[in-house]
Order: sequence, then C-alpha cells, then structure tokens
Amino acid sequence: MGLVPLPWQLAFPELFLYQGTGWYEKTIGIPPTFAGKRVAFASYGISDHSKIWINGKEVGEHRGLQPPFMFDVSRLIRPAADNTINIRAYDPGSRLESDCYIRRSGLWQSLWLEATGKTYIADIFMVPDIDRARAEARISVVSSEAQPKERPLRLSVVVNAPDGKRFSGDQRFVLPADSKGSRVTVALQLRDVQLWDLATPRLYGSEAILTESGQVLDRATADFGMRKIETRGDHFYLNNKPMYMVGGGLDPGSYGGAVDVNWHEPPPYHPQTDAQFRHVIELTKSLGINCSRIPLRAAPPGLLYWADRLGLLIWQGGAWKRSRQCYG
Repeated sequence: MGLVPLPWQLAFPELFLYQGTGWYEKTIGIPPTFAGKRVAFASYGISDHSKIWINGKEVGEHRGLQPPFMFDVSRLIRPAADNTINIRAYDPGSRLESDCYIRRSGLWQSLWLEATGKTYIADIFMVPDIDRARAEARISVVSSEAQPKERPLRLSVVVNAPDGKRFSGDQRFVLPADSKGSRVTVALQLRDVQLWDLATPRLYGSEAILTESGQVLDRATADFGMRKIETRGDHFYLNNKPMYMVGGGLDPGSYGGAVDVNWHEPPPYHPQTDAQFRHVIELTKSLGINCSRIPLRAAPPGLLYWADRLGLLIWQGGAWKRSRQCYG
C-alpha cells in the first residue's frame, strides 16, 4: 500500500503538539487475482486507538500503540476495482508525555493488504540446532472458513543452503473438523552446516508448501541463519565460541534515530528506506560494534533484514510503556 505519512507530529510541523483524533483516507486498486482468496488488512502499529473501514463498512477496531494486528476483509473488498480505506486514529496522550517524549500519533508503522488461500500458512518459525546439524520448521496453518469435516493436508519444506545444497522434509497432518488451525513441525537434517556469524553472515532460505490432494493451497518463504547464542557463567558464546559483545549504534531516542526515522537529520522526516537501513548497519559495524539494542518498540523488519545479511546482533528491548514521570 506504500509508505504511510509518519506520526502527524513528524509529518506536519503545525501538528507537533497536537494530540487527539486523526483521519486517513486512501483509494487503491485491488487486482483481480484477489478474487476468491482470503484477504487481510494488517498493520505493524497504529497509535493508539484505531478504527478501520473499507468501502464504507466497518472492519474493526484495535487498541494499543505497538502491537501488530490483522483483520480478515475478504467480504469487504472488491477485486478488479478501486477500494477506499478509511482509518480513524485517536491518541489521548498527556501534557506530561509531550514534555518527556516526541509523541507517535496515528499511522507510524507499515500497513498492507495481503491475499492467501482460504487455508493458508500464517507463520514460519525456523529453529536452528547447530549441535545436531538440523533445523526445525514450526509452521502455523490457519483456515479462514468453517471446516465441516476433517481434512488431510501435507506440508512440504525445502531448505536451500548458502552453497546451493537442498534439503527437504514433509509432514502429513489432519485439520480437525470445526478447527481454525493447527501447528505443524517439520524437522530437517542438514549436512555440512554453514554457520551464520558476525564475519560471515550466511543465510539459509526455506519454502513451505501446503497441499491438499496434490493441489497447492498456499506457500510461504523465510530466511534463517544456523547460529546459537548463549551465556555460560559471565561470558557470551556465539556458535559455541566465546565472544566479546560490543554494544552501540545510532541513538534511537524516544522516536526517530536509526531504527525508525533519522531524527538527527533536519526535516522533512520520512520512514527509513532500504538503502538507509543498510547504511546504518554498515556504519555501526565500521565502529567495531557487533550488537545493537532496540528499546521501547519492535525493531523494523527492514533493519532486521540487513542485520541478518551484514552480521549484526540485535538485542530487542521491552515494549513502550507510558510513564507518569520524566527522567532527565
């Protein structure tokens, strides 16, 4: 759906101190390929009480500054036609918070429409085990329709190693009647494992394919590294080797900085581009830093993408919590 215009405090100088209600409207063309599929409206975050309409019909509402959310809008969209999306965002805020932090009101994270099969792969979580040279795919399969009877399904997982080797595994399972989903695990034994580390951040690619009676229902991909990080006593270990963790990076601040918008530059502000995310990682590593902590909110996917590919550890901090007190 394209870039959103940032929190109104950063998008419009005259709204820097405004807290209250904001309205958004966008008309987009829905491709004909969306017909007959499950279509979802999704967002990484809207601050902080949002309500959404599509073509004048209410989709739903969500509360919370940070949590991502998703609504099934299959019955509301019109494929092969223009569709209008309206969003109302309400952020009550407080004077104290305005004095302490830069507010994030309205659209401040990505949002999009996605189309899948009626029964689809909702998530792939790859769990590496370098000690046993294996990887485990933990996959969530979800049905957006009622299941009048049980359905035999099959999940096939193909893993491509950095050197071109291919490994595969599959798991047959039954989606019970009246069930909305199932969690399936597929284990894959690997050979000549190529580890991800700070100097050589090698990545494996995986694809999961969901089929029923030989017909493909959905497919999804995910990249992952064969790596292990742990503590033993008072030392950090990466891939069973001791490492000295050097933390740092551009100060993300309460809003802005390297992970969202570069607040250190003059306005107008905008979401970080792919090239800027990569530059931030390269600049951070050039200082000898091997780990960056992301506080207050989830790290943007673009930052994680380049951290995986360029060799930087990310320490994810806790969620933003509204404070009654300022600390200077």
